Amino acid sequence: MGFLQNLFGAQEQQEEIPASLRTGARELVDRVAPSALDVGRDDVAMPGQAGKNGVLMRHWWVEDLPNTLSFESLDPILQFPGRVCTSMLVNPVSAQEALQALRQERTGQYASLLIKSQQKRLAEPETAANLQSLEAEMSDLQIARRLPMQLNWVIGLSAQDEEELDDLGQKMSELLTTSGLIYHEATFRQEAAMKSLLPTGTNFLGDQRNVNANTMACLFPFSRRLHYDPEGLPYGIERNSGAWVMFNDWACDNQNMLVLGEMGSGKSVFLKWKTLWHVLMGGRAFVIDLEGEFAPLAGILGAEYIDMGLSSDERLNVLDLNPDDEEGYYSGAMDLLGWLGLAVGGLTPHEKNAVTDAYRRVMAEAGVLREDRSTWRKTPDEMPILEDLYGALMVEEHASGRDVAARLKEFAVGMYSDAFNSRTTIDPRSPLVVFDVSGVRSEAFKGLRMRQIVTFIWSRMLRGDVPTLVVVDEAWHWLRHPEAATELEGMARRFRKRYGGLQLATQHIYDLDRTGSAQVIRDTADIAVLFRQRGTAVQAISRLFDLNELEARELRTLSTGDALLVTPDDRIPLYVAVPPDLLQVFSTKPQDHLAEEPAVMDRVAEAAETA
Repeated sequence: MGFLQNLFGAQEQQEEIPASLRTGARELVDRVAPSALDVGRDDVAMPGQAGKNGVLMRHWWVEDLPNTLSFESLDPILQFPGRVCTSMLVNPVSAQEALQALRQERTGQYASLLIKSQQKRLAEPETAANLQSLEAEMSDLQIARRLPMQLNWVIGLSAQDEEELDDLGQKMSELLTTSGLIYHEATFRQEAAMKSLLPTGTNFLGDQRNVNANTMACLFPFSRRLHYDPEGLPYGIERNSGAWVMFNDWACDNQNMLVLGEMGSGKSVFLKWKTLWHVLMGGRAFVIDLEGEFAPLAGILGAEYIDMGLSSDERLNVLDLNPDDEEGYYSGAMDLLGWLGLAVGGLTPHEKNAVTDAYRRVMAEAGVLREDRSTWRKTPDEMPILEDLYGALMVEEHASGRDVAARLKEFAVGMYSDAFNSRTTIDPRSPLVVFDVSGVRSEAFKGLRMRQIVTFIWSRMLRGDVPTLVVVDEAWHWLRHPEAATELEGMARRFRKRYGGLQLATQHIYDLDRTGSAQVIRDTADIAVLFRQRGTAVQAISRLFDLNELEARELRTLSTGDALLVTPDDRIPLYVAVPPDLLQVFSTKPQDHLAEEPAVMDRVAEAAETA
């Protein structure tokens, strides 16, 4: 050292390494890059990232199984309504080692029986049962050549906070006890248990139990309840099992469906996904599009997208009749009275009489007779229009008729006559028809358009020969208007007889309590898809759909696209798995909406044609 110092010059004395860094390489690594896990006595904490909450996990391992094992006893554990991970690591045992172990065990059991016999003591029933089991296992091994296996069974349960973990952990422990399993919480071994859950095929706990093929039949592959109907639609993937949920609406007594979820939870994407598959499988769908969100779907399927704006060239005649309806003449009069009630601010009994008198006159002048159904099949150009009714009301001898005419003037011959005083110009034949009302800004006029659209849809459903869905997204807008809610109530009550179902989506459960009609819509729905909810809405939904505590709690923490499918017979945790190309088209987020990109639309349209 002296020679080197003389050659290069004396070096400055280095600072002493802190004691905290001299305790070994492992300690140094932990200080420079601390572990992301906080391992405790009976749980493992994983901190959140990017502002997200962390996760707590608790683990159990199974030491022994009951003598008689059944699917019914294990199904509640495997289908536990929480975030559960299950690892069942199975390894075969050497036949020679297994046979030797069985012989030693059998010798010990017989020796115990012999000693008790010499002592003139009765043998325990458990000893006889064990001997019988040993003989059966030796027979399987020597004659049937069924090798025994070793099972390492670890269960992991996750929660967002300690209170939830304790609550769910107690429920899991009760289920394990009820099933007859001998189990242990992995106290002071939580990290090893968590590593055993990883898909590495490694048993870090070291605890395992011998099992045979009959026992494994109840366990592996994991027992799961399939929700698969060959005639159903792919709703999504069951979050517990990873299996596709193929659900058939038409197998229910009522095909009406409610879709509830806050903004951005995925309810609109689900509606488009279901509508797409319904049409591809040969069904028919009418969509009332409040925000213009279904245009990309219509483009993919080559469907008819009808602009119902006030300045649009696509029109509906409020005096049209449905010739396929046995009561078409009277139904036309009732539809007209309903539409006029919205347009002119209500009708008194005298005014209704005046309108029906004028209706009969204008129909007769056009050659449409109540007693002759053949005259109901007029072409659109031969049917009377609103200005004809206005003229008939103007010459009414009673003042009530002239009062109605005065209020009807702006729609018949005034400023808005182009929008409402017209003959029907549409005759859609596509299996998917979308009515776009996004261009109608006035709330009052939206109600008028809604009435016209509903009347038109009814005229196409009377034959009931094709399964038909009527999709109403953002239904909160219609439910707050009593007249529009009444129209939807009529659909909800009567669609079942016409091979149809009302699919209604809204943000809040309280929208379904606004009016008596809204409550009828709510109560007649056999199917519900519940997306993420917040606040007191969770309690209201829990009461309405009879959700248990875990299901209600989960509604608050669901990710986008996660949902709970509620049917008359089941509760299914669902993930709406939409392909990325379609998700870009269906998304309502501006940053995700790439429908304008031709490449995306071309790929999706090609896939739809292939399907």
